[in-house]
Amino acid sequence: MHKQTTIKVNAQVDEGIARLVEVLNGISGVITLDSCQQGAAANAYVFFTFGADWKDLAELLQSISSALAEVQLSCGFILTMEWWGSNKKPRAHLSCRPEHVAALADGIERIIPILDFS
Repeated sequence: MHKQTTIKVNAQVDEGIARLVEVLNGISGVITLDSCQQGAAANAYVFFTFGADWKDLAELLQSISSALAEVQLSCGFILTMEWWGSNKKPRAHLSCRPEHVAALADGIERIIPILDFS
């Protein structure tokens, strides 16, 4: 296998979740994996990964959650870390009601400058 590198690419995503996916991809090192504007549980969601291991991802999730609390985001969201099957790295799962996607994207966009993972 050849050495891999991360690049940002154009991808087809549901229109109702596109801005949130775009904003998350604006965080250096985030790789979005899957998304849906309204999944089986009626929530919109994005799966993504970050960093070399679970510690890096956990640090990012804590930073996102804390920063969103400070900007007093006026909508609910669920942000979890999970392992699937034989994956060696966990992934993050961010979900919210479909009507809150725009506010969540706005909130994350506002906090990106204070997230320092360079």
